[in-house]
Amino acid sequence: MDSTQLAEQFSELSRLWLHEQTTKVEQDLTAKETKVREFGMEITRLWRDIVLLRQSLQSLRQVDEARQPNYRLEFDRLQEMSGVKALSIGAGFLAVDTDTIRIGYQDKQYQIGDFRLAIYLNGYIRMQNINNPGRYPYYDHPHVRDAEPCVGNHTEAVAKLISEGQLSTVAALLLSYLHSYNPEDAYCAISYWPEITA
Repeated sequence: MDSTQLAEQFSELSRLWLHEQTTKVEQDLTAKETKVREFGMEITRLWRDIVLLRQSLQSLRQVDEARQPNYRLEFDRLQEMSGVKALSIGAGFLAVDTDTIRIGYQDKQYQIGDFRLAIYLNGYIRMQNINNPGRYPYYDHPHVRDAEPCVGNHTEAVAKLISEGQLSTVAALLLSYLHSYNPEDAYCAISYWPEITA
């Protein structure tokens, strides 16, 4: 091969290498620019979260003692409430133990059981049947499965009452709920529990 052919081959090889390198660098550049845009969007989201968290913190700090719920009054009401057997405090919740729940339906009385109501400060509610005489243990009540009540559109109202410190009102609502039965929206039939024959 003469020097002209060698020069042309080397020139072609050089162009291919340059093209490959250019393509690789362009791809790397595009990937890095995409990451920068994604990080920019994430930083924007984080700054929005920071602003909202600062506003929440400021609101929480502005709550003064005069605006705090009168928990002493609420606990006095709870202790005097019919159907409440005992009260205790757990990690972030108030536990209300009930007397035995009985439900009248179609001229019959059914024994549902004794409940522990857990009223969490974040608005969450659990209703556990602690001595369930029912046929299937995962049904605590016709309207409660695995301690999760089906309160439907009352969820926000209950959470609001809890946030306002109206614990006795919440307990009264939950006790009323436990004494009720609606076959239209129940998880299971009330006949899963023993009928009281006395």
